[in-house]
Amino acid sequence: MDSGTLLRNPESARSALGGQESQMETINEKTVEHYTPILFRIIYSIFQQTAPKATLKIGLIYLAKIMDFYPEFTEKYLEILLSSPENIRTTTLEMNPLPGTEEEIYVSGANTEKYRTYGAPQEWNALFVTQALQKVVERENLQSLEQPHIEIFDACTQTDFVEEDLNEWHLIF
Repeated sequence: MDSGTLLRNPESARSALGGQESQMETINEKTVEHYTPILFRIIYSIFQQTAPKATLKIGLIYLAKIMDFYPEFTEKYLEILLSSPENIRTTTLEMNPLPGTEEEIYVSGANTEKYRTYGAPQEWNALFVTQALQKVVERENLQSLEQPHIEIFDACTQTDFVEEDLNEWHLIF
């Protein structure tokens, strides 16, 4: 079973475990409501500008996926992306690296894994990132965009627009 899969009903939990009963608590809305703040305290304590480079690289890819479920996380994500060193930001935003140039990070431990460090725009909600970027530009009263802002906005426009979001995109443009 993929460790990132949320099992919201007992049948899917039993099915994923080969029909066996489990000591695993079935994840329901009450459980999600209880543990979500705890999860975000952990994320916010680790996912910071001062985090090790490997943590930033991995976090920028794998945490991009949660914006659809937790749009309020987008501003924190963008804060980290904007403050990341140029090499981390450009790698994170790269959509189609040339074969052989893809950067991956090995994290050793009890479960050694190889993590992808490119392609965040394929994972995130481009509208949410663009809206958060717009707020940053307005809040900081920027007269012109800096290179990181341009790179991020460009990456947001490299993915397909969701038809239901077109009105929101028009408000940005």
